[in-house]
Amino acid sequence: MGFSEGNEIGKATRFKPGQSGNPNGRPKSIAKLVRAKILTERPDGTTLADELVSDLLADAQSDDTAVRLATRKELLARIYPIIAKHELASEGDTQLTVSWQAAPVQISEDS
Repeated sequence: MGFSEGNEIGKATRFKPGQSGNPNGRPKSIAKLVRAKILTERPDGTTLADELVSDLLADAQSDDTAVRLATRKELLARIYPIIAKHELASEGDTQLTVSWQAAPVQISEDS
């Protein structure tokens, strides 16, 4: 149910065309808080990051095909990001060669 033509109710508080509902965006500090929580060492010497990785690897080996495939797809997408088609364009008759090289992923507290 949209606004009727000529409806003045709430006009002053409506978003203007091109105006963001959240102009400041998500608070930047939240990423640092979450990262700190995930990387905080527990009394047993492990971190939540250790537990999350173990759970992901267990799900990737699950007997449930749907869980196994979804987890593997997500892990591969994080390790080898999907390249958009426009990133592979070349001009004219130029040959385009693409290769992938594995690189270790590091989680740092500064990121």
